[in-house]
Amino acid sequence: MSRNRRKNVNTVRIATFFWWLMVFIGLSVLGLSYVSIKNQTIAFGEQRRLLERQLRDLTEQNRAFSSQVTALTSRSALQKQLNSGFIKLVEIDPMQIVRLNASGAQPATIADALTSSKTLAQK
Repeated sequence: MSRNRRKNVNTVRIATFFWWLMVFIGLSVLGLSYVSIKNQTIAFGEQRRLLERQLRDLTEQNRAFSSQVTALTSRSALQKQLNSGFIKLVEIDPMQIVRLNASGAQPATIADALTSSKTLAQK
């Protein structure tokens, strides 16, 4: 073939085609990564919102239970339960109480506690 004919032939430039193909693939991967990260951010935001709501509900329940405990363990409430017979209290025998370093008294010893318990057992 002569040279003149060869100049008029349309050639495909493979290197340029692959370069543009790589640019397109790179931009596609970048776009898909951006969308994926945005979706993850939205999902984590919804999960955080749900957990914060649960935490707020549990905090409110904790406050309610705390106020109930305070009300049920107050002196007046316990006195009412004692008067109604719901709580039974037994008076402790003074002989069963061991006092350590009481003012004006001698220190109690283990032997004193044992002898007092033996006398109680004999009664």
